[in-house]
Amino acid sequence: MSILPEKRYAVIGAGNIGRILLERLRNAGVPSAHLVVCDSDTERASAAAERYGVRAAALHDEVVCQADVWLVATSPASVADVVKALAGAMQPGQIVVSFAAAVPVSRLEALVPDGVSVLRVMPNAPSLVGQGMNPVVYGTSVTPDVRALVEAVLAILGDSIEVSDDLVNWCVG
Repeated sequence: MSILPEKRYAVIGAGNIGRILLERLRNAGVPSAHLVVCDSDTERASAAAERYGVRAAALHDEVVCQADVWLVATSPASVADVVKALAGAMQPGQIVVSFAAAVPVSRLEALVPDGVSVLRVMPNAPSLVGQGMNPVVYGTSVTPDVRALVEAVLAILGDSIEVSDDLVNWCVG
């Protein structure tokens, strides 16, 4: 039995990756009540919410802050600002998964409180149809339970492979 439906997710960014995450999580049995989407473009967030039957919310809404897993699918230029903005609401045990290129795990870990797990994933085009090979960088606070949950999330995009943060940008090709 999958552990995915038991957790609450906030998909931050309703672009291609965010929408694919919403679709694949719903297809994996995650209840719509466990999913929320937010985007700086509220119309895009509302359209994604309607399409996937989930709730749209602003970044600081309580439902976003209570997520077990934040799937940050924003542009690389805004990912650090988003994580910084959420940091005050973060609690130990929550998980931040960044899908942004060029933002090292160490930079993101410096922005979050102790006990918050941070990961970085570099999805590729085949991930959009569940056939990707997704390099993942696990931060220093990742526990075996967090790893198992993230592996289940990544499985909806295809396969994954652990790489070091200094090599992940080479994995895009």
